[in-house]
Amino acid sequence: MSDRIGSACLSGVFSHGPGLPAIIALLAATASMGLGQAPPTQEQATEPAQLVASWPLAVDAISEVSNVTDGIVVGGAAFSGGSLSLDGASYVDFGDALSVTGSLSLCLWISLAAGQEDALMRLVGRFRSTDDRDIGILLNQGNLYAFVSDNGTASAGHAVVAVSAPIEPPAGTDSWQHIAVSWDSARSEIEMFSDGLRLESTNLQSGFLGPINAGAAPLTVGSFDIPDDGSVTNGVRGRLCRLLIFKGVLSDAEVEAIYD
Repeated sequence: MSDRIGSACLSGVFSHGPGLPAIIALLAATASMGLGQAPPTQEQATEPAQLVASWPLAVDAISEVSNVTDGIVVGGAAFSGGSLSLDGASYVDFGDALSVTGSLSLCLWISLAAGQEDALMRLVGRFRSTDDRDIGILLNQGNLYAFVSDNGTASAGHAVVAVSAPIEPPAGTDSWQHIAVSWDSARSEIEMFSDGLRLESTNLQSGFLGPINAGAAPLTVGSFDIPDDGSVTNGVRGRLCRLLIFKGVLSDAEVEAIYD
């Protein structure tokens, strides 16, 4: 957990960690050192990571990358102090922004409201129970969870790859944590990171799913699996900023560099 960030996205400038040009540059630098090259190991991505979407979420939900969907704020979410403030009943809808159909990585910064460390919160995902190859990231009882599902839930007879790992979710005005999750479609594995470090995760359910498909469900942050009436279940109470999507699996070095 980091208490060094403060207003992490103040005035649209990411004050802890690199901005968009620096992220692109550091990915190119790590690639030149041989990261992301075959044969893959646990320390290397099976595909070179490529940044495909970035939203600072500092003063608005506008994309930093051209031809990527801007977010639509739904409910009482508001931008204050250089980040997105959520009340548990609001979210941001990014529509079809998650268009990656193979391996991918998601990163974001979180700061939970006081007293919410053990709450169940759906951070970010593209999930609807009738869609194919969905992904979700959530917190519950001090654990980080991530899953990729094959058209629904395991209880309905569908395949799910899911992992969990204990973390210390930050709570309070100036306490922030960087979360990164990668889906490796070649190995059908999920990798999770907190504050630049790989988490030792527990496999809750495993199988081979392959690439994520471009489903009909929108990418949302603040909650997911949102029905047509817009009601939010297990929404985030706290603040978020700097949501990034990469095509490919981020290596340990790349995640650490983004965090630093």
